[in-house]
Amino acid sequence: MTAMAEPDQRSCPVRVGAVTLDPGAFRVHVDGHSISLSAQELRLLRVLMENAGRVLTRRVLLDDAWGVGYPDHNKTLEVHVRRLRVKLGEGAGTSPIRTVRGVGYIFDRP
Repeated sequence: MTAMAEPDQRSCPVRVGAVTLDPGAFRVHVDGHSISLSAQELRLLRVLMENAGRVLTRRVLLDDAWGVGYPDHNKTLEVHVRRLRVKLGEGAGTSPIRTVRGVGYIFDRP
């Protein structure tokens, strides 16, 4: 009898409020509507959603979404957060990603 492989936690679907992320299928839905994300946006969103309710520092986000040692001297993180906010509905005032000044970002729980 062969042992079943444990599912990779990074490929399991995550749901926080109106946002559902299925990294294994490369799909994101907001209120049931599919949105298109780049691979990097998906990685960043996964890190934020898996840590919903916790403030994550810039360093943690860069290490987890881009890889340990990714330089923190450019605006890459801010640009990707801005794009995610727009795609998640910031225009309607509904983006769950909030800036914590001087620290980092948080994905708010409803």
